[in-house]
Amino acid sequence: MFRITRILIAAILFYSPSLLAQVKIKGKVVDIKNNPIEFAEVLLIDNDSTAIKSEMTNSNGDFILLTEVGNYLLQIKQMGTVLWKKKVNIIDNIDFKSIQVIEKEEKLSEVVVKTQKKIMVRKVDRLVFNVENSISAIGGDAIDALKVTPGIRVQNNSIAMIGKSGMAVMIDDRLIQLSGEDLINFLKSIPSDNIKSIEVISTPPAKYDAQGNSGILNIKLKKVLKDSWNTTLRSTYLQQTYPTGSLGGNFSYKKNKLNLLFDINYRKGSALDKEDLTFFYPTETWNSINKNKPSFTFFNASLNLNYKLTKKTDIGVQYLGGLGKLKKQNSNITTINESVSNNYLYDINTIGDDTKKNNNSSINIYSTTLIDTLGKKFSIDLDYFNFKEDKDKNFNSYNNNPSQSSSLIGNNLSNQDISNYSAKIDFDMPYGFADLSFGGKVSFTNNNSDASFFNLTSGDAILDPSQNNIFNYKENTQALYALASKKLGKKWESKFGLRMEATQTIGTSEILNQTNKNNYIKFFPSAYLSYQLNEKNTFNLSYSRRVGRPSYWEMNPFRWYDNSNLFSEGNPFLQPSFTNNFQISHSYNNILNSTIYVSKIENGFGQLSTFEVIDGQKIQKFLRLNYFDQTDLGFDISLTYNFTSWWNYFADLTVYYSETNTKSIYVQPKFSGWGSNFTNTNTFTLNKNKTFFAEVSYFYFYPALSGIYTISDYSSFDFGIKILSLNKKLQISANVYDVFSSNRPQYTYVTNGIKQISKNYYDERYLRISLKYNFGNSDISVKSRDLGNQDEKSRAGK
Repeated sequence: MFRITRILIAAILFYSPSLLAQVKIKGKVVDIKNNPIEFAEVLLIDNDSTAIKSEMTNSNGDFILLTEVGNYLLQIKQMGTVLWKKKVNIIDNIDFKSIQVIEKEEKLSEVVVKTQKKIMVRKVDRLVFNVENSISAIGGDAIDALKVTPGIRVQNNSIAMIGKSGMAVMIDDRLIQLSGEDLINFLKSIPSDNIKSIEVISTPPAKYDAQGNSGILNIKLKKVLKDSWNTTLRSTYLQQTYPTGSLGGNFSYKKNKLNLLFDINYRKGSALDKEDLTFFYPTETWNSINKNKPSFTFFNASLNLNYKLTKKTDIGVQYLGGLGKLKKQNSNITTINESVSNNYLYDINTIGDDTKKNNNSSINIYSTTLIDTLGKKFSIDLDYFNFKEDKDKNFNSYNNNPSQSSSLIGNNLSNQDISNYSAKIDFDMPYGFADLSFGGKVSFTNNNSDASFFNLTSGDAILDPSQNNIFNYKENTQALYALASKKLGKKWESKFGLRMEATQTIGTSEILNQTNKNNYIKFFPSAYLSYQLNEKNTFNLSYSRRVGRPSYWEMNPFRWYDNSNLFSEGNPFLQPSFTNNFQISHSYNNILNSTIYVSKIENGFGQLSTFEVIDGQKIQKFLRLNYFDQTDLGFDISLTYNFTSWWNYFADLTVYYSETNTKSIYVQPKFSGWGSNFTNTNTFTLNKNKTFFAEVSYFYFYPALSGIYTISDYSSFDFGIKILSLNKKLQISANVYDVFSSNRPQYTYVTNGIKQISKNYYDERYLRISLKYNFGNSDISVKSRDLGNQDEKSRAGK
């Protein structure tokens, strides 16, 4: 604690009063229709023709520069083109309320096209990937957009930064309170056409909740502009092994003091999943093949209502909700052969169905109040979140072992109800000596689970008391944070922060007759330093400490059966893991970007398989345990380049080394190895009117070692076209993914001395055709909110 105090005192002295002589230049960059322009570069140039300050405009077109009194040239550029410039004599704070940089509409069209091709922007604490012009994402969903995001891997119902462990996912700065399969299904309900950009925040600042070991993935949705109304209708057809269709639309309105946005989406279809798992016992080889046909129906809606109560205060309410139903038809065959001769011995046949029903509702009530005209403000958020899920799994498993034939007919039932209440307050206080942010949050979470198992083998439903369980979990969190950022001279920029989180948990399992309590306080510092060598070269150094809390379902000790010999269960005594992330990056003219990173995980948790022999039968169990510490060291380099006016090229290469030290008797004490992957995307404009586009993409993952897993190589070749018609109001696109069906990774690992190989395939090859029609006036804007209970959302479901 004394060390933290010394750090804070040093930080205060660092931002000394001698720097109060700085003045602030602020303004808004707009086009001829007064629509804000994002990602315009604002430069402040001194008498030596040196750019001493540089800032990118945000989604509202706003920018803020801090500098000393003097004479300068203020310049606005985009994609290397100077759009506006003016000589200024700065003697006090100045506000350029509205800078209109475009005089003719034809020039606007030219600039917009160039902006869309600015694929990647490196900021002091994040990488911004612009997906608006990605043909691969058109007509798809958020998962399709994430698959083409640099440094992100989507595989086997999980999302992660390449070469790192799990991460948190946000939508418009709101952490999603789902994980695993439920998170994937939720993101599939978000049309990719609504996504503006994706922020990869590998070292998040202290303002964000500390959840997410490898950082945060923030999906920013498009915003419509002011003083009109707009409607969009969309439809998509997807053909995998089975077809899937979706319909959706939105309506937005902004006039005077009222902002309104309403969006609705419906998706229905089926797929084919194949799970192939092989166990190599000393005398037998077990090969389990599980074929699932998941059929799903999802309905999602959102409403955002904002009202400008006074000139300084906005109030609003945001609702996000959805209903989902997933039903799987399961067919599992486990074949047992002799290890040496590979002669057939017997098999285990299992058939059944698995049904999941869930619904979620999230309500955010908020207010934002400006304190002065220099940008000082505070905001208050009150949040409620509820997630309910019912699971019902029936299976009939028959073992035809000649020496010990048996059968098991069972019914798994599970009900989960998660609710969260939270409140937070945030202050943004820009001063001449530094920009300060501070605030606090309280959060209260209740998770109630009721699970039961019925044995139907005799023909009657017999409740098995040893496998029934009521699991109640409560978690309360209180957090405080402070953050300071400052421009240091002509070339340096810094940001330092500290977050404190106090957490109290209590988990009670009736079947175990046991209660587990935790009460701890943890500190999460963050630091960023940026150096602009010249107009084209920028270096960044960053650090943050993060926490990875188990999802609620991972702590539920209930057993979930695949067949009579294979089941998984949670662990109510899982503890959080902690990660220190370091990163050094360089950006050359936003064309060539490179990063070196180090990530160290303490007390990591995950799934391990164990084996027992009960009554002569081999039983395989999948458990959740805290069992490892891990260090990842990696290098990433990406290139964005326009070879011609009609050909844009993007490529990304990542190489990493991973070392894992385990604390479990089930696995070897140490694993280490290398991994690498390569991605490239080519986008072509095929006519002068810019209404016909094509895209060709390819990624390749080299053989790698990650944690306890050895992963084979896999790849995917994709291509697509986009056509604009009817004054660009109608958009038609067609995409083909994984043309050669080569996206088939294989995972090999050893636990309990038993080698296992997993070869799962989730219908990665498919065709997608989409239509989108827009009418009305697009000049509408509705603000997005940072929900106060964003940390808890990431852990709600599987």
